[in-house]
Amino acid sequence: MCGRFEVEQEYIQLAQRYQATIDAIDPGRRYNVAPMQPVAVIGVRDRQRVLAERRWGLVPHWAKDLSIGNS
Repeated sequence: MCGRFEVEQEYIQLAQRYQATIDAIDPGRRYNVAPMQPVAVIGVRDRQRVLAERRWGLVPHWAKDLSIGNS
C-alpha cells in the first residue's frame, strides 16, 4: 500500500459524479492524506449511493491497536 495520496476534488463534485448524497463535512482539497485519516468513500445505504468518510488504511483482524495501520 502506498504511504500518501492526494484528494483534488471536493465532495460536492464527487457526489454529483456518482449521483450520491453527502453524509460528511467536506475538508476541501488535501495534498498529503496519510493512513488512518478519514477519506471520502461511496457506499450504498437503503439502496441509495451515499458519500461518507471512512478511515483509510489496512488493519489486520488480529491487531490489538489501530496504529498498526500507519505502517
